[in-house]
Amino acid sequence: RLNVLGAVGPDLPPILLQAGAAEVLSADAEAYGAALRAAGGDCEVQTWPGMFHVFQLPYRLLPEAGDALDNVEQFVARVESRSARRPKSA
Repeated sequence: RLNVLGAVGPDLPPILLQAGAAEVLSADAEAYGAALRAAGGDCEVQTWPGMFHVFQLPYRLLPEAGDALDNVEQFVARVESRSARRPKSA
């Protein structure tokens, strides 16, 4: 069995987890996010009320899906912005 909670730490890149609150994996997303943050990692967890597994897929049909994908775009922009400001090591 894969133990993803054993693979957390500050060396991982920033992570955004999105889960529908109506899916069985939402508790796992919350647990992983908490474990990663406790280990010094950067993890944002978004739980979407009433949504199901992979609710982002029908982005043209669900307003929540479009909003979630907008959040992904904003997360990536924030990570890129922080990376661009970080001094390069020799």
